[in-house]
Formats: sequence, structure tokens, C-alpha cells
Amino acid sequence: MNTFVLNGSHHRNGKTAQLAQSVTSGPGPGGPKSDMIMLRDQTIGTCVNCLKCYGFTGKGISSCSLGSG
Repeated sequence: MNTFVLNGSHHRNGKTAQLAQSVTSGPGPGGPKSDMIMLRDQTIGTCVNCLKCYGFTGKGISSCSLGSG
């Protein structure tokens, strides 16, 4: 079983990061694959209420003007 850890703590080496690291290190080499993403290291844009999505006339949902989806 693969493991994915999403760490939302702002402390790079805090208790949450230590716990997450122990989960991702797992049983060692040859074990299941593990990945951890630190949200503090990511650039996450917020909705700026540009309303571009409401002006979309095509089929489905308009992509966000922030370029993230």
C-alpha cells in the first residue's frame, strides 16, 4: 500500500513533521512507496472573485483565471 502525507503545519521540523516523516519512512527500502508534501512550501493562490468562471459560455466548467485548474 502506498502512503501519501499532506502536512499542513507551518513548522518545518515540528512534531507534526516528525510524525509524518516516521510514517513516510515506513519499513525501509523495498517497502511501500511514500510521499509527503509540505503545504508551507507550496504557492497556493486564492480566489480573487474575478467572476471569470461565471462568464464562461462553453460546455462544462471554466478554468480558473489563476491557472491552477
